[in-house]
Amino acid sequence: MYDALKLIRFLSQLYIKNMQKFQLLPPTTHKNVATPSNHDTLTGPMSVRVGGSRSTKEREKKKKKKKKKKKKKKKKKKKKKKKKKKMKMKMKKKEEGEKKKKKKKKKRDRRKKKKKKKKKKKKKKKKKKKKGEGEEEEEEEEGRKEEEERRGTEGRRRRKKEREGGGRRKKRDRRRKKKKKKKKKKKKKKKKKKKKKKERRRKKKMKKKKKKKEEGEEEEEEEEEEEEEEEEEEEEEEERRGRGGRRRR
Repeated sequence: MYDALKLIRFLSQLYIKNMQKFQLLPPTTHKNVATPSNHDTLTGPMSVRVGGSRSTKEREKKKKKKKKKKKKKKKKKKKKKKKKKKMKMKMKKKEEGEKKKKKKKKKRDRRKKKKKKKKKKKKKKKKKKKKGEGEEEEEEEEGRKEEEERRGTEGRRRRKKEREGGGRRKKRDRRRKKKKKKKKKKKKKKKKKKKKKKERRRKKKMKKKKKKKEEGEEEEEEEEEEEEEEEEEEEEEEERRGRGGRRRR
């Protein structure tokens, strides 16, 4: 619509200019207003300056500039909004990640605490048990001592223990020795088993190799037999040919 009006204005101005050129219309005054003398039935009262007035041009220029500025501002605002949204999303994601991490850590710590508590409880129970056993042993020892004192054999037992090198330590050493022996035996057994397995594998491999070799030899023998048979057939054929030749003669 705007362009159409512009075109109409330009054409009308061109028409007036041409009319003035051929002196069919009086020239325009210095003012930008159409005088009653240059009124025309086609165009009506209007400015006859070609290209329009300066003020109109400036107004249009200003309008264009304003429009451009507005567009730029809108674009900037949109960009800012987009950036803000992106940032918000990023922050949200980060927060969610941190929340998840926190939750995981809490769970892990709870599990650790539980494990620690259980271990402590077990240790306490073990200690208690050990203490109870120790007390029982002490009670038994005291009971035995009283009995030995009554019988008069306590000194003899003590001297025997001293000679052998103490009771509790000796028991512990014996236990350790037994454990060591058991471990050694187990290791030896394992080694033996491994060796046996290795030997079995080796034998299996050898058997396979031998079988393969035999199959190869059999194939060679078969080939040799086939060759011999072919040679015999050829000789027989030659003999037959020789006899046929003699008969013809």
